[in-house]
Amino acid sequence: MPITRTITVTRHQREGPGEKLGVRGKDLIATLLMRGVFVTVNQSLDGELVKDVARQFGADTTIISFEDEMANEASKRCFGARARWRD
Repeated sequence: MPITRTITVTRHQREGPGEKLGVRGKDLIATLLMRGVFVTVNQSLDGELVKDVARQFGADTTIISFEDEMANEASKRCFGARARWRD
């Protein structure tokens, strides 16, 4: 499948890859099971495994730390607040 988008996943994130890929949890688990990886819905995944599986669903993956994710969220909130203030 061709790579058509990029997703950002936080390292050791329990939820997210399926949602960010736009696939149901059971489809993600089925793909992992076909690769011989036994996981549950709440289990965190290794970064390289997330990258490999994302490629199967047509996405490139950027993996960031939890701290970077929080900094990104704070920046979005600040930028959004300034943008509303200007209006």
